[in-house]
Amino acid sequence: MVRCLIVLTFVYLCAGDLFTSQVCFNSLLATEKILIESFENYVVKTEEKLENLNRNIELICKERTKPGDPTQSFLLIKRFLVYWPKIKDVLEDNSAMEDFLIVSKLNFSSLHYLNKSDFDGAALGLARIQDTYNLNIEDLTAGIIGGQKYSSSLSWEDCFHISNTLFNWKLHKTALIWIEETKRKLLLSSNNNNSTLADIYDSFASNYIMLGIADKASEAIQSMNDLQPDRPSIVTRLNELNEITIPEKSYIYSKSYDLYKRTCRDDVSLSKNQQRDLKCRYKTGPAPFLKLAPFKMEEVNKDPSITVYYNAITNNEIKYVINTAKPFLELSGTFGNIDDPRIRVSKSMFLNYLEHSILTVIYKRLNDITGLKMKYTEQFQVAKYDIGGMYEPHVDSFKDSETEGNYPEFGNRIGSAMFYLSDVEMGGSTAFNYLGVNIKPEKGKLVFWENLHSGGAIDFRTKHAGCPIVLGSKWIMNAWTRSLEQTFTRPCKLINDNDVSTIFETWKIFEDVK
Repeated sequence: MVRCLIVLTFVYLCAGDLFTSQVCFNSLLATEKILIESFENYVVKTEEKLENLNRNIELICKERTKPGDPTQSFLLIKRFLVYWPKIKDVLEDNSAMEDFLIVSKLNFSSLHYLNKSDFDGAALGLARIQDTYNLNIEDLTAGIIGGQKYSSSLSWEDCFHISNTLFNWKLHKTALIWIEETKRKLLLSSNNNNSTLADIYDSFASNYIMLGIADKASEAIQSMNDLQPDRPSIVTRLNELNEITIPEKSYIYSKSYDLYKRTCRDDVSLSKNQQRDLKCRYKTGPAPFLKLAPFKMEEVNKDPSITVYYNAITNNEIKYVINTAKPFLELSGTFGNIDDPRIRVSKSMFLNYLEHSILTVIYKRLNDITGLKMKYTEQFQVAKYDIGGMYEPHVDSFKDSETEGNYPEFGNRIGSAMFYLSDVEMGGSTAFNYLGVNIKPEKGKLVFWENLHSGGAIDFRTKHAGCPIVLGSKWIMNAWTRSLEQTFTRPCKLINDNDVSTIFETWKIFEDVK
């Protein structure tokens, strides 16, 4: 019972955040383990009960003899007074069932928060991993990633649910990939029948209609009609086909979004000429501290400046940050889209560096490394990304309409510092898709970049993303420094340098990939 309550304590903490949290996922697995063990115990006791009944009925049958046997009267009375009462007692003993029902009721009552949004979130996460990294879908649904078997296979019903979830989220091109996999698995299963196959062609037709692809939709409707001529949805699809329109452009299928995915896959990189100017060296100034303890630094991009510093945070500091933040993590939000799982899937919280001596040391270290005045640095944000977790391309700095309520008097976010607090087994890199820069998470590493042009305008080339986690978890800590009182640390140039990045604010976000 104590064990059940310990698990339930964790499970209650997961309300609304299941598909974003590996901790919640693990607690749910632990809950299921208890249910399995309880049910197995029930099965064992039920089998013992059946064996007991069989023994008693065999004894009764063995003692029954032909009428006239002088012992028959004695044995018959004995059976009704001994054997049949035993059978009655065994049948009325429901202790095994009651034990199972108590455990199952206790555990299932704690899962009240589980709902369709968790199921859909998990489906979207799996589809996102496949789409971003262009994984072989047959391998993925067989539980194989990178040639290694990690989990059980998905059934055709599982794939169909994922495709239907994608349809509901208007991700129709991706849905078609999963419907095709659904069809493949169905044809290999014993459930292959005309009605179920017609369901799949119905889904094909719906997605093609939403994409404005009339010929493919017509073929799917014909296949559906061949399999199940009396299917009511045929008329519905034909009516939809007659009113088919060219769909609105979708950012998810734009060249800009495709560039983000290719950057996550390392299919995009800096040119040799760009790489030639980048240097690796020790940072020994200008702060006096750096002369005594210089940091290894690597330039990963010149303009805008993006630099990686190694061993910028110690293991003890990392342990302190994670342990302090962990109990307070909540579902991350973004401006205007606080709970949209297509934009950001993570959990986060903020730590005030002035209230923690260890964080104050890190705060001063950032001043030494970046050269920026840290007076107007925001509270440190600690974030955790689990499997499927990601953050779509965005800039850290605020547009004018977003600064309200975010201390606009402190200026915009001039610099971003990101500490990696963990290694990640697969995925989770930070992708600057317009620059061809893809930085792998590595425990202890710090990435720093400048978000603004010298005149204070947003440098849209710094648009970046947290690529989906495939295996493992990613912990990071962000520090955003504002532009107030940075006049002499980052002086303005004599010429306007904004023009080089304005094109990237909306670069090909409505131009489809062919």
